[in-house]
Amino acid sequence: MTIGNKVKLILLAGVFILLAAIVASGAVNGIDVVAVNYVYSLRSEILTRIMLGVSFLGSAPFISIAAIIFVLAFWIKRYKNEAIILAATLLSSVAIDNALKYFIRRGRPDVAALDTGITYSFPSGHAMNSLVFYGLLAYFAPRWIKNRRALFAVDAAAIILVALIGFSRIYLGAHYLTDVVAGWVAGLVVLSVAKFAEIQSGEVRPPRLH
Repeated sequence: MTIGNKVKLILLAGVFILLAAIVASGAVNGIDVVAVNYVYSLRSEILTRIMLGVSFLGSAPFISIAAIIFVLAFWIKRYKNEAIILAATLLSSVAIDNALKYFIRRGRPDVAALDTGITYSFPSGHAMNSLVFYGLLAYFAPRWIKNRRALFAVDAAAIILVALIGFSRIYLGAHYLTDVVAGWVAGLVVLSVAKFAEIQSGEVRPPRLH
């Protein structure tokens, strides 16, 4: 890992720790309430159906099944390193998310929730795990996709989907804004470590582009 990447990783970890400390102090409760109320004002029957579908794409059942399919496909196609990285990183992400939830113990929004979680609120598991899963797929994509425009489309789709999943969690009343932001930051940390681990293993395949 280069010095620049190490600095980025340290900064991301620092941002998460700072955000967690601020949330624990209650200093951003007012901002969270304002954000939640604004997003709630956008609700409509059609948008709610869309957001429920989007949220499902970041849910544990969907990502678990999708991850198993990709891991098996990678393994069968002899991309064993990718299979191991995907499985290990996602399992680590889920474990870290739950550990952080029980350490910080922030309650979920209690106003007009359309989707209620069974664990604590901070950070958002949907935001964190979807960023790790879709981020890894985008990271692996250059190994099989040669066209630059297609790669750009993959990256854009991953970013938009992760952003929409995060928004859906606020819209549905399952999380505060800071929960989602913290989930994204934590996901970036996990994703960065996964990339570093693969590079250190010496098995990373170079992109094959035109």
